[in-house]
Amino acid sequence: MGFGHSQAPLLLKAIIGLFLSLLSYVFCLTVYRLYFHPLARYPGPTLCAVSRLPFLHYLQSGHLVQKTHELHCKYGEIVRLAPNELSFTNPQAWQDIYNRRPGHDPMPMNPIWQAKSANGASSIVDASVEDHARHRKALAPAFSEKSVREREPILQRYINLFIFKLRRRIYDSKTAVDLSEFFTFTTFDILGALAFSEDFKSLTTESCPLSTLTYSILRATTLRTGLRFHPFLAPFVGVLNPQKTYQEALHLFHQNTSKVHRRLEKPMPQADIMGHVLDSGKLSIPEIESTFNILTLAGSDTVASLLTSMTSQLLRNPTKLRRLVAEIRATFAAEADITMKAINQLPYLDATITESFRLDPPAPGQNPRLVPGPGATICGHYIPGGTFVSISQFSANRSPQNFADPDAFIPERWLPSHSPFYIPEASSDPPVAFATYAADRKEALQPFSVGPRACLGSKFAHVEIRLVMCRLLWAFDLQAEGELRPFEEQKTYSLWERGPMPVKLVHAVRKA
Repeated sequence: MGFGHSQAPLLLKAIIGLFLSLLSYVFCLTVYRLYFHPLARYPGPTLCAVSRLPFLHYLQSGHLVQKTHELHCKYGEIVRLAPNELSFTNPQAWQDIYNRRPGHDPMPMNPIWQAKSANGASSIVDASVEDHARHRKALAPAFSEKSVREREPILQRYINLFIFKLRRRIYDSKTAVDLSEFFTFTTFDILGALAFSEDFKSLTTESCPLSTLTYSILRATTLRTGLRFHPFLAPFVGVLNPQKTYQEALHLFHQNTSKVHRRLEKPMPQADIMGHVLDSGKLSIPEIESTFNILTLAGSDTVASLLTSMTSQLLRNPTKLRRLVAEIRATFAAEADITMKAINQLPYLDATITESFRLDPPAPGQNPRLVPGPGATICGHYIPGGTFVSISQFSANRSPQNFADPDAFIPERWLPSHSPFYIPEASSDPPVAFATYAADRKEALQPFSVGPRACLGSKFAHVEIRLVMCRLLWAFDLQAEGELRPFEEQKTYSLWERGPMPVKLVHAVRKA
C-alpha cells in the first residue's frame, strides 16, 4: 500500500511534465511557423499558418475550392493555405510550377495526393517523370487530330441516341428531364466506345451506376488523402474509411479492368484508344489496367461536368442562350449538317464553351506539386524546397486581377473586337463593351493544364462538347424547371459532385 501511494506523486509529476513539454513544443512550433518559417512572409489566415487542420476541414467538407477562392479574394495572388503550402492565381504560376524551365529541376507531383492503383501499377496520372513520358507516347497517337476526325462516326452514333432518348422522354412524359444525368449517360458511353470499343449501355438503360460509385469513392479517397498528411493517423484509416468503400473501389477497378481484358482478347486494328496503346508496345498489362481505369473517369465525367455547367449558365443568362441558339440554327438547315468540320465555324459557341471552362472548370481545385530540394522561383518569389505549391483553377479563373467582372458569364470576352456582339446596331440585345475585357489575362485560363502532364484529351473534349451542344440546342428549346442552383455552390472531391439539373425541353419550331 505504502509503495503504491509513494508512486502516485511521481506518476502525476510525469504526466504534468509530459503535458508541459507538449505545450512548450506546440508554443515553440506556433511561434516558429508564424514568425520564423520560410513561408511566414506570405499572407493567409493565422490558423492556416500554424496548422493544416483548417485545410483538412475544408478538404473533407468538399468546400476547399470555394474557401481557397475566398482567401485569394481577401489576401491576393499568393495565399498560405497551410504551414508548408502556397496557392497562386497569377498566370505565370502555370509556367513556373507545371512547365519545364531551363535551369530548373521539374516539380514532381505531391506524393501525398498520389495513391497507387489497386493492382500496384503506375498510371499516366501518378507515374514518375520517366514512366510518364512512356505512358504519354503510348497514348498520344490516339488523341491526334487525325484520330479525332476518324472517330466522328462513334461520336455521332451516341449523340444520335442521346437526342433520340430526349425526344422519347418528351413524347412519353411532360415532366422535366435531368440533363446532368443524360450528359453523364452520353459521355460515359462515348468514352467506353472510344477506349475499349465497348460502351457502358448507360443511354440504353438510362442509368450509370459507375458514375454514382465514382462519387462515393472520390469522397473516400479525399479522406484517405487527408490522413496521409498526418502519418500518425494512418491506423485510423480502416475505422474512418469503411470496408464497404474499399470494396466499392475494388469493384470499380475490376469492372474497368474486365473491359480491358475483353478488349485484349479481341485484337483488332487501331479502331480505339486501346488499339494505339497495344500497337505502341510501351505499357505492361497492369499499367494499361491502371491507366484505362483513370481514363474512364477523366474522359467522361469531366466532359459531362462542363456540359452541365454550360447549360446551367445559359439557362441563367437568357440573352446568351438566345444568341447561341440563333448562331446554331442560322448555320445549320438540317440536323445532318452538324458535323465535326462544320462546327468549327461557330465563334459564339466556342466563346461560350471557353467562358464555361473559366467559371466552372471540371477539375476546379489544386493540382499540387512539390518544390524540389534546391528551391525554385515562382512568380518572382523564391520558394524553398519541400514546399507544396499549386494554382487553383477556380480561384485563378475568377480572380479580379485576371478577369474583369470575374463572376459574370460573358462569352463575348473571348471574341475579337470586330465581333457583331460588340456593335449596338448589329443586335437588339444589349452590346458588350470590348474595352472592358481587352485587358483580361486570358493566359490564366488553362482547363487542361500546361507542360508535360497537360491533358491529352483536349481536342476530343472540345469536339464532343461542340457536337452535343449544337445538336441539343438545334433540336430543343430549353427552359429551367424552377430556380437553378449556381453550379459553383456544389461540393468538390477532386471533381464537382453534380446534383440534378431538371430542364423542360420543347421541340424547336422552325420557320418554313
